[in-house]
Amino acid sequence: SNVDMKGKIGEDDTVVAVYCGWSHSIIHIEGQEKGSDRFFGFGRNDKGQLGTGNNQHVNLPIEIFSDKKIKSIGCGSESTMIIDGEDQVWGCGWNEHGNIGTGDKEDAFHLSPTRGVKTCTPPGMKNTKVALAVGGAHYIVAPVEI
Repeated sequence: SNVDMKGKIGEDDTVVAVYCGWSHSIIHIEGQEKGSDRFFGFGRNDKGQLGTGNNQHVNLPIEIFSDKKIKSIGCGSESTMIIDGEDQVWGCGWNEHGNIGTGDKEDAFHLSPTRGVKTCTPPGMKNTKVALAVGGAHYIVAPVEI
């Protein structure tokens, strides 16, 4: 079915991508100005996968993560992971098995920083960017040469 985005995107905005989890979706909108990307989420939110601070389902797209400069985003089955402008990895949602890497096993209803090694470029690699891949209950971050 169609998703109502009236009043949320402008004439000159572009839908860059749609990311989907098991029952939540995130729409990536790119504005005309550099760095004006926005993200809208909707769907089931019982594990906090939309990072809204609660577990209320979201029937129509709402802007999410507006306080972050997002370089990369991906959806797991019931979670969302991002890499911000400083290469910090953040996650929200289902964390029963430590899925989002926050150091505990509690679901995260806001974006929470992951624990562990900070993303970096290994010696000998040049012109790299950090890639994010998110699966059902796991994620991986790796440098890739471009």
